[in-house]
Amino acid sequence: MVFNPLDKEIVREIKLPLYYSGISKIAYVREREGAKKKYILNREYEINVKVTIPANSNTWLVIE
Repeated sequence: MVFNPLDKEIVREIKLPLYYSGISKIAYVREREGAKKKYILNREYEINVKVTIPANSNTWLVIE
């Protein structure tokens, strides 16, 4: 879950370490209840996800 305390919408790229998740090659990520997107993990078992966070609100990611 990520929170935006600002008065305007922001877009950020977040690095997610997935080493301890048990996922080794491909991760499927959904923002809120949206569609799944496919990400390939790098050699450090990380993915970079672009997230849009509404003003004075939050959003969350589901990783499969």
